[in-house]
Amino acid sequence: MAGSFGTYEVEWTIATSKDAVPQLVQTQRTYKNLKALMDDVENARVWAGLHYRNSMSEGDALGRQIAKHVMEGTFRPRR
Repeated sequence: MAGSFGTYEVEWTIATSKDAVPQLVQTQRTYKNLKALMDDVENARVWAGLHYRNSMSEGDALGRQIAKHVMEGTFRPRR
């Protein structure tokens, strides 16, 4: 997303329905930038026991490489 917007400083609000996840206490979260959002996603997956911290760090690094490749090779100006 930072590649599309040209910055990490994008405010982002995510809302989830209590119908989808009844045990939710907070149904909406607002992040001041994309790094804060990604940190929260990574922490949630570790705290939920879905991944180890290293898995999230390695996955983040791989995802960034893939995103860079896609942005450079696919989303180019038309001639």
